[in-house]
Amino acid sequence: MIDLAKDLHFDVIAPPTQTYFPNNVRNRPDILDIALMRRVALNVRCIEILQNLNSDHRTVLLKIGPPDGEQPPKNKTVTSWRKVSLLLEETDTPIINNIPDNIETTDEIDYAIGALTNHIATVVEDSSREVPAADSRRKLPEDVRVLLKAKNAAMRRASAYPTCENRSCARALQRKVKARMQEFKTKMEHPHGGNAEPPGLLEVGQGSQIRRLPTNPRPQETGQHVRGRRPGKS
Repeated sequence: MIDLAKDLHFDVIAPPTQTYFPNNVRNRPDILDIALMRRVALNVRCIEILQNLNSDHRTVLLKIGPPDGEQPPKNKTVTSWRKVSLLLEETDTPIINNIPDNIETTDEIDYAIGALTNHIATVVEDSSREVPAADSRRKLPEDVRVLLKAKNAAMRRASAYPTCENRSCARALQRKVKARMQEFKTKMEHPHGGNAEPPGLLEVGQGSQIRRLPTNPRPQETGQHVRGRRPGKS
């Protein structure tokens, strides 16, 4: 591949460490991600492996920028794709309602395509915001980063020395990382939802009224009787 890259005048950019840590501890980690650049008028700033996702395949961030002497943009547009997905699920919108149900002519096809394209563009724009380029990436808490490093080290150790103890330690750390990442993700998605009840504790009734159920209802409160007692007696 190196010889082919030289013949085609490609620049091969590869991360310094492994990007793939298989869940099967018998398989060895490896580098699966490289970048091929050719005639790109930008400088490579860095190539970084992100630990933000609890996955066997790490995300690789390649930063490239303008040549030295030129100022990079100060702001960056960040899009909430979760919000985009929720907004696109809404079908009762003026733009969607104006699209005819039966499309027969080419003009109607062009109109439907244009209306849908504009709708998607508007949703993406409404779900985006500008943030400083230097602070656009959300950082993980210190305890999560420490836990991820420990898990990666355990995976490498179990790959090099696949003993029962090493494999058990790697699996235990994987479970801890998965639980902690889910907790962090939930907290980021619902920053002000600390008092929200789990979905199982809400009962939806008629007229969109929500009745809240107790977390651990007592038998007397649910109409049940305790074994060994007669109804109506305490």
